[in-house]
Amino acid sequence: MAIVSGQEWTTYLIQVQEALYETDNVAIRCFKAGIPFPSAWQTYTLALRALYVQTSGDNTLPLPTKPAYPAGT
Repeated sequence: MAIVSGQEWTTYLIQVQEALYETDNVAIRCFKAGIPFPSAWQTYTLALRALYVQTSGDNTLPLPTKPAYPAGT
């Protein structure tokens, strides 16, 4: 496990932030389709947020697994 901070960690957090933006888009798609935001996406969002608030960590770890897009969105 390689704990890093600085630029390497910032680059990792950019990936996390991009994934979080995608969760927002899924939430909007669900809202527009009148579909509840799936619990798998809620869990995924919480896992990403937990990473995003860290000041350092292992940037070699993959991001949490993204769930399938909700049907009908």
